[in-house]
Amino acid sequence: VVAAHDAAVPRLPASTVKILTAAAALITFGAHHRFTTTVHLDRDGAVTVRGGGDPSLRAEAIGEMADAVAARLARA
Repeated sequence: VVAAHDAAVPRLPASTVKILTAAAALITFGAHHRFTTTVHLDRDGAVTVRGGGDPSLRAEAIGEMADAVAARLARA
């Protein structure tokens, strides 16, 4: 060991788990797979959001989808 800081304090191995998860996803889905989240508006005006497990989906994107649905409803 070259250096140590609080070496006796237990830590969660989050980075290690992330690497294993990323490797499993690459093996399972391939490098070019894209997860999708779709928003559907039916004839009765009901909105359905179907998540596809997109790990990059952020709250801002959900807000943008909500704005798009509201704009579409306003035009209808």
